[in-house]
Amino acid sequence: MKILKKVLVALAVLVALFFAVGLLLPSKYGTERSVEIEAPPEEVFDHVNNLQANQAWSPWAAMDPSLKVTYSSTAAVGEGAWYEWKGEASGNGRLTILKSIRPKRIENELDFKEQGKGMGFWTFEPTEKGTVVTWRMEGDAGNDIIGRWFGLMIDTLVGPQFEDGLARLAKVSEGR
Repeated sequence: MKILKKVLVALAVLVALFFAVGLLLPSKYGTERSVEIEAPPEEVFDHVNNLQANQAWSPWAAMDPSLKVTYSSTAAVGEGAWYEWKGEASGNGRLTILKSIRPKRIENELDFKEQGKGMGFWTFEPTEKGTVVTWRMEGDAGNDIIGRWFGLMIDTLVGPQFEDGLARLAKVSEGR
């Protein structure tokens, strides 16, 4: 009986620590990756701004063969355009373009349904060789303790997918 009591006390202390530390973690989270692409900013921008063209380089489309995507219109380009996704590995969500400033910047709202919302940001900086593309995502877990712990791991979880997506975007933009 003493061992069971010690185990239960230790478990209660661990749960209390998990929540106490979680309250101290930052609520804001994010990740960012960049790549230089040998193509003009306008061309690279168009591959991101056109949501149907996204599927040619999307790391999630490549990872989830069950992925189903529905678009706001046949064009699905620029401010107000959106797509919804549903997949076994990708879950459910919606991406909406909030701001589109050709060929410099795109801002997206990401709605991950039960997992919350986030923002996506794209910048396209001209260089001598082409374009430096930066893809950033950020969000705020608020008072969600699990979300705050998740925020600590966001770079490890999503960063490699951003790298894969940017490499695919480079291939599409450079015509490889």
